[in-house]
Order: sequence, then C-alpha cells, then structure tokens
Amino acid sequence: MAEGLESWRKLYHRILVSLPASEMPQIQQRLQQTNPATVLLRPKIEGVWEEITRDDNWAPFYELLRRVQNPYLSDSSLPDLSRAK
Repeated sequence: MAEGLESWRKLYHRILVSLPASEMPQIQQRLQQTNPATVLLRPKIEGVWEEITRDDNWAPFYELLRRVQNPYLSDSSLPDLSRAK
C-alpha cells in the first residue's frame, strides 16, 4: 500500500509542476472545496466508538457527524442530531 501511495504522490507532483503557475489558484480552490476539513484519524474514531460501546453514548458520534457534514458552519448553525434515529 505504501508503494501505491508513493507512486501516486510522484505522479501528482509531476502533473502539478507541469502546469503553469497561473493555474495554481484554481487548483488550490478545487482542493479546498473537495478535501475534507475534518480528518478522521483512528484515535478519534476509537474514542467515539468507546463512548458508544461503554456507555451507549451516541452524542460524540452525532457531534462528529455534524462536523464532517458541515465543516465550515459555526456550531450554532448546525442542526442538533443528538436525538436523531
């Protein structure tokens, strides 16, 4: 798997350096629109899962779900999913 990632990185780098500098702002904008603002690393996922399995506490899951689905909204404008089924 690491080999595949390294090959992808090299290819991506070659493509980027072949493009004119004038296109970089557009590429940056596309990346910001499509890349996740909330990155889910294993410790975060395990922490949320621990709350569910230990205490049947789904609140951290719903909070994480809100942040993933609405990464650029303020907390006050996010819907309350803690009672969702």
